Amino acid sequence: MQEVYDVPYKPYDLVQSGYLHGISKHPDLPLVDLFHLMHAIYKKEVGAYIRKKLPNYKLLAIDRPKPRGIKGCIEGGWKMILVRNNITSECIAVWSGVDNWETDIIKTIVYSFAAPEALIQEMGKCLEHWQEKFGYIGVFLGHSFGGYFVSRVKPESEWPGRWRITVNAQEPLYEGKSLHFRCQGDLLSWVLNSRKKYWTLEDGSKGHSIKDLYHVIRDEGITWETIILRHS
Repeated sequence: MQEVYDVPYKPYDLVQSGYLHGISKHPDLPLVDLFHLMHAIYKKEVGAYIRKKLPNYKLLAIDRPKPRGIKGCIEGGWKMILVRNNITSECIAVWSGVDNWETDIIKTIVYSFAAPEALIQEMGKCLEHWQEKFGYIGVFLGHSFGGYFVSRVKPESEWPGRWRITVNAQEPLYEGKSLHFRCQGDLLSWVLNSRKKYWTLEDGSKGHSIKDLYHVIRDEGITWETIILRHS
């Protein structure tokens, strides 16, 4: 099997402060499933896709929070889903990134830059409602701009102990149980952020797309144990 993982830009500052020591700890869920869920949220019929491709999971809810008071040409909100693992009963919240840059660019600019706090507040209300209805939400997942929100919605000071796992996220924060991955060839995380904030995934994990990275994780049989052994 080809060795896929490496960290060419070793994040000494984060290791020294203890953040990345958490790589030896992880959610009690298969790594490939988490990456698959971040891929699944982009599907038009996400419920049908999860039933067919992720039979150990059940889609519980879909929402598209949007900041109050935003008017004009913006339709819809930022896509979030909640799923439950049928074996562990773990609830997992997943954020999408930008689904289509051509059609979503206005929404992305307004939501992400002009009114991020208002959107984050609405996302927090969504999580509160979901947790009250479905039970404890222990894992947050997000790709690209979705990872930006994963780092900021219901922070550790409000909801301690949640796993926050992102891929190619913009400006990820390290607090609590955070693990941030980037593809070796992802320009967005390279240009907008220091590469030292991430675990960099090499070889087949080129580009920004979560689909490509999910296929690397799946096809190469990469597990949590693979990462732990490589970086212990």
